[in-house]
Amino acid sequence: MVAQSSLSPRVSEPIEPEREVRSDHRWQRIVPTLGLLVFLSAALGLFSAVAYSIGRCTDSDLRFLEPRRAPTLDEACIAYPIEYCLRSNENNQVIFLGDSTCRCGIDPAEFERLSGLRAYNLGSQGKAGPLSFALTVKAYLASHPSPQFVVLSISPLVCEMAGNRRDAAMQDRLLANYGAEVSGILPWSESLLYLIKRGSLDAWANRSTAIAGHNNDVRDVPLVGLEAHTYRSLKRVTRESRGFGRLPGFHHAGGPVLARIPPQVTVRDDWRRGVSLLAETCQALRVPLLLRFSPMPIECSKMRDFSTVEDWARELGSSCPELTVGHPALLWYDWNLCWDAYHLNAQGVSKYTAVLAVEVRTALARVGRAKRL
Repeated sequence: MVAQSSLSPRVSEPIEPEREVRSDHRWQRIVPTLGLLVFLSAALGLFSAVAYSIGRCTDSDLRFLEPRRAPTLDEACIAYPIEYCLRSNENNQVIFLGDSTCRCGIDPAEFERLSGLRAYNLGSQGKAGPLSFALTVKAYLASHPSPQFVVLSISPLVCEMAGNRRDAAMQDRLLANYGAEVSGILPWSESLLYLIKRGSLDAWANRSTAIAGHNNDVRDVPLVGLEAHTYRSLKRVTRESRGFGRLPGFHHAGGPVLARIPPQVTVRDDWRRGVSLLAETCQALRVPLLLRFSPMPIECSKMRDFSTVEDWARELGSSCPELTVGHPALLWYDWNLCWDAYHLNAQGVSKYTAVLAVEVRTALARVGRAKRL
């Protein structure tokens, strides 16, 4: 028994020191790793803060355009309406929203002559997507007096537009870029990440420009699709025409042609949500909204079934108190008033603008009577 007790200390003595040595070795490995992680996190945070600051201070239109290539005509036409909303404070009694059939189909100067109401055309492109309408209205109201009336003029076919991958990327870029200027469209985190990305790209582009010793502002290079203009020169022309972009000539090449697949026109859910969001925005601000589908050649009425569009228009009219739907919902014009299957020529623009002047005046009178009762 004595021998066993004398052996016990010799067996147990090394155990605790070995544990302490192993623990010390682990901490010797962990501490440098933690230090490296803290350093990398701090460096990443500093880089993100600097990139965000650069992105936030960059002109919003330059931030929207791609920094290393010439802008396209589509990108310019999409940026101009929101830039006007953010960078001007004119008092317009009527504003027009919509796709290219709005931008090229309504003349604000002619509308003002016929109605006595000052107007601006904020038409864009169908490629901008269904949320662009609410984004544009919110941007407009951030720096302008509330208009007396908002008109949404879109092609009956735009609501089935899905867009390709490039269009989807441009829509995401549009919302993330201008969502930083206009709240309530996208979560703040998405705009934050976009500003960091754009700030880092701008910093690299500025460094390359400084090394090359020349100006690299893409707003001063010819537009892809309209080489006679730069982004800035076409912007000036667009402002002078109050957003209206008249199409050249009498007809585009060929006659009215529509794809027949599927034969029945569809209305995508994202377009339903986008137009409903616009209607809710106008309703919250007590601004009347008119939905008007842009005219098409009468030949197109026989090429596809438009009943789904008409049903959707009726649904909107019954569910949104502040929304007026033009009657009849669809307008069919003779081919000699049309530029192609979707857009109007100069004679068609005059006729359609006159129709809108009457409809807006009638709707405003009805709203005025309702307020007096």
